[in-house]
Amino acid sequence: MKRGRMPSAMGRAEREPVKLNGAVVLRTGRRISVAVTDMSPGGCRVESQDALPVAVTVRLEVEGAVANARVRWALPGAAALQFV
Repeated sequence: MKRGRMPSAMGRAEREPVKLNGAVVLRTGRRISVAVTDMSPGGCRVESQDALPVAVTVRLEVEGAVANARVRWALPGAAALQFV
C-alpha cells in the first residue's frame, strides 16, 4: 500500500488527481464546502473541514455539474464518494 492512501477496493478504477472546489448537499439542505482531490468515473475523494456522514446519499455540486453520490467512508478532513 502506498503511504498516505486509503486501501483500494479490488477492481476500483484508477483515480485522477484534480483540484476542484464544490459543495456536498445533505438531504436536510445543509451545504458543506469541499475540495475534490481525485476523481474516477465511479467516484471521487473530497476534503472538508466538516465531517460527512457515512452511508448516506448526497448531492455533489462542482463547477456547475451535479451528481448524486453515496458517502463510502469518512475520516476527519476527508471522505470518499461513490456516484449513484
